[in-house]
Amino acid sequence: MKKIIATAIIALMMPTLGAQTKSFDALVSQMLVTNPAIKELNHGSEAEIQEMKAENVLEGPELEGFHKWGNSGDRKYGVGISQGFDWPGLYSARRQMIRNNETALGLLRNATVTDKKTEARALLVDLVNSKRNISILERIDSMMIDLANYYNSAYKSGQVSILDKNKIDIEVIRLGGRLTEENNRRGDILASIFDFCGTDQLESELLQLNSYPDAMLLSADDYKKLAEESDPYMAYLKQATEVNKSRGKVASRSALPSFSLGYEWEREEGQDFNGFNIGVKFATWSNKNSRASIVASGLENDVKIAAQSKKMMTDIDNDHSTALELIKQIDKFETALNDGSHHELLLKALKGGQINMLDYIQEVNFYLEAELDLENMRHEYQLALSRLNRLN
Repeated sequence: MKKIIATAIIALMMPTLGAQTKSFDALVSQMLVTNPAIKELNHGSEAEIQEMKAENVLEGPELEGFHKWGNSGDRKYGVGISQGFDWPGLYSARRQMIRNNETALGLLRNATVTDKKTEARALLVDLVNSKRNISILERIDSMMIDLANYYNSAYKSGQVSILDKNKIDIEVIRLGGRLTEENNRRGDILASIFDFCGTDQLESELLQLNSYPDAMLLSADDYKKLAEESDPYMAYLKQATEVNKSRGKVASRSALPSFSLGYEWEREEGQDFNGFNIGVKFATWSNKNSRASIVASGLENDVKIAAQSKKMMTDIDNDHSTALELIKQIDKFETALNDGSHHELLLKALKGGQINMLDYIQEVNFYLEAELDLENMRHEYQLALSRLNRLN
């Protein structure tokens, strides 16, 4: 029995001591490389910028020709070519707007990558948690199976009653069911990871991931300072203000006239006529509504910046206080469970007649739930830590 206990303790330690092909953070990076949403955003951003650049060029020249007949049989014909262009300052305003949009889309991409990185970390934390739960359940299940075999032999030799034999058999069935549920949960998590990656090529590395990331808990002020300086979504919202200003400048200059210059040649009654033409096109009243829309959009963005800043600081406070409280609870649980001898002591008490089979099963389940509660707290702590360290 001591050999069984020693083997079980080693098995429990395996999640933290096992070798890994790739580290936790290396797997996160690999997941981001193949993530379909990030790929789609990259292509969409590039397409949007190229479309804006395509609109900021001169229109192609216009070639015209005519051939007319008069009532008396006279004819006249001619050709002409003209080139239209907007108010000269409008092109530079559009170029600045495009540059601002490029910067904004880059920041939006960074914000998306940051969110996806946090999502990837959470999925891997879930996977490690499930594997650690499975390790605990397998250890207890193995002990219960050994005990069930012992009681089956004892029952056949008339040393124990059929009631005690049935109790341990039922408990083995229950533990097997819980183990199946946790294995199914691990399968669901792996499926979610494959969906996130858009591929299952990381399966072998994921199956070897057994430990949480090695990350520190900083102070709440440190996280707030980092968020104020480096949060890509806040930077995107602030850059959106610059985009809005450049849109306003484009709208203002779009209200100025556009022009066209051209050359014409006509022949009428045997005479050639040559000359130049100039055209002026004035903006419509719809441009006024466009400028009003841009002003409203700027005010809306100011509200978003204030709301996002407040939410960001509130989330940091909540996650940090949650992490600190979990650390306290984890320390207490680890102190109570760190000895790891409770199952051996319970088995001795059972075989020594100090407790009956029902008491033994209840006590084993009590400590099993305590170990799973500890793993759940470690899991919740790692999720909070992942959210806090999203910019690291």
